[in-house]
Amino acid sequence: MASRKTMIFAAAVLAVAAALAAVRWLPVLRADKPEVVTLTAAPFHGAVVDPAVRAPQIELLDHRERPFDLHAETSKGNVVVLFFGYTSCPDVCPTTLAHHKQVKQLMGDLAQRVRFVMVSVDPERDSRQRMAQYVEAFDPDFIGLTGSLEELKPVWDAYNVVPRKEEVPGSALGYAVSHPAFTYVVDLQGNVRLVHFLGMPADAVVEDLTALLNERA
Repeated sequence: MASRKTMIFAAAVLAVAAALAAVRWLPVLRADKPEVVTLTAAPFHGAVVDPAVRAPQIELLDHRERPFDLHAETSKGNVVVLFFGYTSCPDVCPTTLAHHKQVKQLMGDLAQRVRFVMVSVDPERDSRQRMAQYVEAFDPDFIGLTGSLEELKPVWDAYNVVPRKEEVPGSALGYAVSHPAFTYVVDLQGNVRLVHFLGMPADAVVEDLTALLNERA
């Protein structure tokens, strides 16, 4: 179920990594009034969403059929690292989850307050069993969210994720699915606070997550 504020993200946001301090995000829309937010770098390593935007709610069953509630997680004092991908992805997804594994290891005990979440963009192939095998191969604490098209599409729409099938002739995969190659970070207030781009150093991500966790201290 989407929140009152839904976010429209540009696919071109990937191109801003080299110029974060002066980049304008596409409008974040409310039903009654458009707003414009900006991505800036300071005081974090990742791109800061300014002003912070309430993260659209996500309520789905995880890969072990346990209820996942995004806002409940943040209200319990957890930061959520949110990525959209699929288990048959040949490059971006395994690279991202391996990176998240490294971040989690570097965080030590603080990692207990971070939820690393992958939302499927390929419900046709990503059963819960397959998602469980995939995310737990990287870390048993990682959370995989999948479901039917009807369950996932409202989440995609809320975050302006537009999966597109791309046929791969001669490949055993059959088709690939386009999806964002960056990660959203939801803070303790339930706001989308940062965008982390593919290739960010793990220690920089650790510093960002630690800073967010310390904000309530």
